[in-house]
Amino acid sequence: MFRIGIGHDLHRLIDGTPLILGGVRIAHTKKLLGHSDADAVLHAAADALLGGAGLGDIGEFFPDTDPANKDRDSGEMLQIVYQAVQNAGWQIGNIDIIIFAEKPKISPYKETMRQRIAELLSIDPTQIGLKAKTGEKIGIIGREEAVAAECAVLLQPIPPKPDHARNISEALPLRMISENEITPVMDLSVRELLCRCFPDWSAIFQHRRMWHHTPPIFSVIAPLEERIIGHAAAVVRTITTTWNFRYNVASIQGVCVDPQYRNSGLAHRLLSAALEESARRGFLFAILFCKESLVPFYESQGWKLADDSMVMWNSRDLPVAMRSNCPMYYELSDVPLPEGPLDVHSPSWE
Repeated sequence: MFRIGIGHDLHRLIDGTPLILGGVRIAHTKKLLGHSDADAVLHAAADALLGGAGLGDIGEFFPDTDPANKDRDSGEMLQIVYQAVQNAGWQIGNIDIIIFAEKPKISPYKETMRQRIAELLSIDPTQIGLKAKTGEKIGIIGREEAVAAECAVLLQPIPPKPDHARNISEALPLRMISENEITPVMDLSVRELLCRCFPDWSAIFQHRRMWHHTPPIFSVIAPLEERIIGHAAAVVRTITTTWNFRYNVASIQGVCVDPQYRNSGLAHRLLSAALEESARRGFLFAILFCKESLVPFYESQGWKLADDSMVMWNSRDLPVAMRSNCPMYYELSDVPLPEGPLDVHSPSWE
């Protein structure tokens, strides 16, 4: 999950010095009027950070009725704001700033501003975009009466430390839900997770949770506060043996864990819960298709690699290309998977 914040600030120009923008003193005959040092750039950045994190605005943090904020350094204010944002669990992905000023010219100071803002926020200057625009002699900017700034910020969750991630993953209760229990908020959160974990398939997951159009018979999710950090689902497929015996099997799909919580045991818990539920529903076997690089992980969980005789078929009895996926199976009872060629059928495969 990501959050976006937007900030805007404007201050009137008056005679005097110093003029401070982006934490940098600018050579000019005028300064900005304000209760603090009136740095419109840092104020816009602070408001964007607070808005993205849902923490209010800069006026609530530093009211102009408080004498302690008179002529206060905006760099210090920005650092206090960002600490509050970090305490809420968010960190900066990137910041984009536009400064609106007819005079003075901002171009000679842009790189110094980027370096100063990066220093204040302890981020890399490459995470900061900074542009300057004039007012084209129009309005209070164009008439050199004021300077304004706008800022957009992308916030992303702070990754937990490995031990913390493991502790959360082990204590996190999993939810087993049927398709009719999926709310729009859950659906969106799962799709966001799938897009992060399977970027090559994000064009599909932006619109639906299934690779194909078959809805799951159940899903296992790991909800953490407002988002879902782990997911597995099962759909029904049919396999046909050489002797024309047919079995309905649980096809496990969409097994994924938020990158911040990997190697914490959560994937094992999700898989185990999905297999237990499949066995409870009477399935004798579970199957899945994974990349070759993931075969060792699934083998460590008790899955077995199927041989090349497993073929996928669609509703028109045409074979479906398996691309680079490896078929695997899991025996849910004492009944072994039949030997020999196995045909896997699904009406939703193209």
